[in-house]
Amino acid sequence: MSEIINADMIRQVLEDAYRPPEWYLCFEVGNSTGASCERHADAVAINAYASKGFETRGFEIKVSKKDLAKELQNGAKSDAIAKFCDYWFLVTPKGLSDDFSLPPTWGVLEYRDGKLRQKTKAKKLAKVEPTAGFLCAILRGRERLIFKAASRITANREKQIRQENLWRENSAEKNLNLLREKLDKIKDATGICLDEWTPTQSIIYRLKAASSLEIITRNIRAIERAAKILTEDTQEIQTAVDAILAGDEVPS
Repeated sequence: MSEIINADMIRQVLEDAYRPPEWYLCFEVGNSTGASCERHADAVAINAYASKGFETRGFEIKVSKKDLAKELQNGAKSDAIAKFCDYWFLVTPKGLSDDFSLPPTWGVLEYRDGKLRQKTKAKKLAKVEPTAGFLCAILRGRERLIFKAASRITANREKQIRQENLWRENSAEKNLNLLREKLDKIKDATGICLDEWTPTQSIIYRLKAASSLEIITRNIRAIERAAKILTEDTQEIQTAVDAILAGDEVPS
C-alpha cells in the first residue's frame, strides 16, 4: 500500500529544508492583513543573506488532484503573493502534477520518502518591492511557525513529565509493598501490627532504655575480653617470676 501524503508532512519537510540562520520560513502568508488580504500562500521562505539578494520563495502545497485542478482554474490568483517572490513553487506528492499544464514560471517540488526533490526548476520572477501589509503578513506567518514549534516542545515536555511521574508512582508503590512485607514479618514474629500501632511514651522510653542496655552490654563484653587478656598476661608473668626464683630458665 502506497503512503498517504498529507499537507502536514510536506510542511514538515519544508520546515526542515528552510531553516535559520539562512532561511526564515512562514506558513499561511497573506498578500496583506485584515480586510485588504485577498490571497494566502501556503508558505513563504526568505533568505537572510544579503549576498543572495534576500531571495524570496513562495510555495503552494497540493496533495490531491482535485485541489490542484481547482487552483489551476485561475492560476493568476497566486500573483497576489508571487509578485513579492523571486521564485514560485508547487509542492506535491510524487507524480500528482504529471497530468496538468502548469504556468511556465512555476517550479515543482515533489515529496518522496520524507524528502523534497525538484522536478521542475522555477523561473526567476520580476519581484516588486514588498508592501507594509505583506511584511506584516510575513511576521504573522512566522509567528504561526514559532507557536507550532513551542506547542510541539510543550507537548513533548508534558509527555516526559507524565512518564517521570508514572515511574515515581511505580517506584513508590514498589517501596510500599516492600515495607508492608517487612511489617508482616514483624507481626508474624511478635504479634504486633505496627501499621495500626501507636507507641505510648512509656514504650518509647523502654525502647530507648533497651537501646542503651544494648550499648552497655557491648561495653561489658569488651571489658570482659580485656580482662581475660590481662589475666592471661598476669599468669605468664607469674610463671616467669616463679622460674626465676627457682633458678630455672625462663621459658621463651
